[in-house]
Amino acid sequence: MENQTNILWRYIDLYKLKDLIEKDALYFCRLDKLPDIREGYRSMPSKARDHQLLNLMQIPDISITIDEIEERAKTYNFVNCWHRSPCQSQEMWQNYPKAEVVIKTTVDSLKNSLKFESTIDYFKRTYPPRKSVNEVLKEIQFGNVTYINSDKDFSNPAFTLSCFHKEKNEFEYENEFRVCVQAWSWDTDDEGKPKPLEYVYIPVKLDLLIHEIFMKPSSSNKKSNEVDSILKTKGLPMRVVN
Repeated sequence: MENQTNILWRYIDLYKLKDLIEKDALYFCRLDKLPDIREGYRSMPSKARDHQLLNLMQIPDISITIDEIEERAKTYNFVNCWHRSPCQSQEMWQNYPKAEVVIKTTVDSLKNSLKFESTIDYFKRTYPPRKSVNEVLKEIQFGNVTYINSDKDFSNPAFTLSCFHKEKNEFEYENEFRVCVQAWSWDTDDEGKPKPLEYVYIPVKLDLLIHEIFMKPSSSNKKSNEVDSILKTKGLPMRVVN
């Protein structure tokens, strides 16, 4: 029997479902590309502390500010987001109106399904295939999002960007669980600055990841047939619940 506290849901449209199935890989969105402009926002106490630390360090020839560090960090942090709940949420359906399906899994299944074994292994399997190892990928991190008061709470250790914090009250209904990775390219622009990656894909074992797929309550039979067709392209035996 499933542990009800470990059940995860991902509300997505059919394009994203097809993308997941065809690529056998989870899509990770860059932090600064998410709709919430406060993603990766570091609380005021954290910023004040880091300003003081930076002044104390007095590093010569370094003119970067705390705010610039924060903005740059958002370009190499990538997330894949899930809703943690024992059952489907009507509120989540309402807040993600474009979603047509919700994928059900568990924390353990999500962790076990990711086929990340080493940095080199990632470069061999990532989509699209890389011809050379020109990017760096750090270890995958899993965790619940903590909802904080950004005026009062410390959000993260010094000089680090947390992908696991959001503003208190505004987003608590999401009860979010995240998978986070850091990735960047060795390629540089005309000014010699690293070019940020637009996105990251990490290979996944679909038969371990997906327990069930549930259709949106108001979905038509046509949409349900589309989901069946998407799954049949890979011969996947997942249960689709209307």
